[in-house]
Amino acid sequence: MNPELSIIVAGIRPQNWVRLYESIISSMGELPFELIIGGPYDPPAELLAKDNFRFIRDFSCPTRCTMITALAAKAPLITWMADDGYYFPNVLKNTVNYWKTHSDPRHVINLRYNEGPNFVGAEKPLDYWMCHFHALPRSLPGVLPHHKLLLMGMIHREYFYEMGGFDCRYEYLNLNLQDLGIRIQKESGIIELSSEVILTVDWVSDEARLDEYGTSDATIDAFHHNDLPLFISEYSTPNNRIKIDYSNWMDAAPIWMRRKFNNINQHIKQ
Repeated sequence: MNPELSIIVAGIRPQNWVRLYESIISSMGELPFELIIGGPYDPPAELLAKDNFRFIRDFSCPTRCTMITALAAKAPLITWMADDGYYFPNVLKNTVNYWKTHSDPRHVINLRYNEGPNFVGAEKPLDYWMCHFHALPRSLPGVLPHHKLLLMGMIHREYFYEMGGFDCRYEYLNLNLQDLGIRIQKESGIIELSSEVILTVDWVSDEARLDEYGTSDATIDAFHHNDLPLFISEYSTPNNRIKIDYSNWMDAAPIWMRRKFNNINQHIKQ
């Protein structure tokens, strides 16, 4: 049976992947799906036995890895996810069925989520999902007051490709998601907030992680030294940048040097 939704993940925590897979079963109900995870570490054997699970060995940054997994997607709809989260029951099914009532492939569903340490986090106010609720985009002339904040999206696969997917000059999955959302809205695409909270993730603030890890944390290092300056540069003035080339992922390094892999030598030819 052909999948109706492809869930794509750049993952480094295989110990969480069975929980994620089982939550998708609960959330999709009878609708078929596929889970595609890219990353450096071996998946659990029980997932490899599943017909609707695929693994792509990859050592690149989260953005490039996500773009590669999206290329492998077979469903008409895709969504991306972090591997430290899980979906709530039935909500993916409801969202897929709702999306199918719209004929415009440019219709994107912005998936609401909760986040917090050990999955404990309050539901976000609706204003949170507007760019100008947040200090950074609000301070940039290239981000308009009506722009909605895209973070976790459900989007037609071909439209994702047409828009060029994520800009792989960004390394971490955060500001590149916002960048895609802004470009979609400039292109007259529609971003609609999901009626339900779809998922939850185990999240702590950058400040808390810096206290523990300092600059040794690859995602924090990438955000502050690459992604943030790039986003500010792109949106410090209004621009007409909308569609980019999907093959931009090929310009990103195949090995993310900010992250220290413990198994790279056995997979990379000397």
